[in-house]
Amino acid sequence: LDAETLPLWWKMLEEMDVLAWPARGDVIRDLWRFMLLTGMRYEEAGRLKEAVANYRLALRDDPDNAEAHFNLGNVYVQQDNLDEAIAQYRQTVRYNPDHMDAWVNLAVTSFNAGRVPEARKYLEEAELLGFEPPAEMKRRMGSVR
Repeated sequence: LDAETLPLWWKMLEEMDVLAWPARGDVIRDLWRFMLLTGMRYEEAGRLKEAVANYRLALRDDPDNAEAHFNLGNVYVQQDNLDEAIAQYRQTVRYNPDHMDAWVNLAVTSFNAGRVPEARKYLEEAELLGFEPPAEMKRRMGSVR
């Protein structure tokens, strides 16, 4: 399946009313898992446009899924779309405040976007969760504590 086929596939499932079947929760969970895993495979293969399409489909029926937001943020960083990456990482920590990697990525991505005060705040959150920033990171961002 490619980025053009997936939306058609999803539409076909909707037209068949698969999502309204009695086991709807199981079907949606399985579809979400499939979309997330497919997005991960596309990301690993460097097919970032397809990865974004799959992560967005995964979020369509599970919009508060932190892992899908986190993965989407990672793809946006690879595409140098830092504002979108930051937005996705913020969603990640909204739904999973203990997601240390998201706090770290928020700090690094915000720093790279020139948002140093925000970066420091996010780094502090990561440190509260046990992250030990490398000396170079601390030096570049300035003292957090």
